[in-house]
Amino acid sequence: MPKALRITLTLTAIGIFFAVLFYGAAGESRVRCRVCVEFSDKSDCSESYGDARQSAIEGAHASACANLTSGVTNGFLCGQTPPSSIECETR
Repeated sequence: MPKALRITLTLTAIGIFFAVLFYGAAGESRVRCRVCVEFSDKSDCSESYGDARQSAIEGAHASACANLTSGVTNGFLCGQTPPSSIECETR
């Protein structure tokens, strides 16, 4: 096989690889949410990403509660507390 043909095929394969990679990354619509929680006279805000708004909110809420509490009981109680604020944006 001529050297020019091998180079052309290699560059084409690399181009296809990056096109597929870019298409997969660009096709994802992800949501970023920042959730603030107040629990036991303390407050914390956390961010999370998700494929849907609700999953991003749940992740950020759980993270904020993990920062605010210790123990299973307080973690559960904080998880039941409505967020004091929610801000989401689609990326």
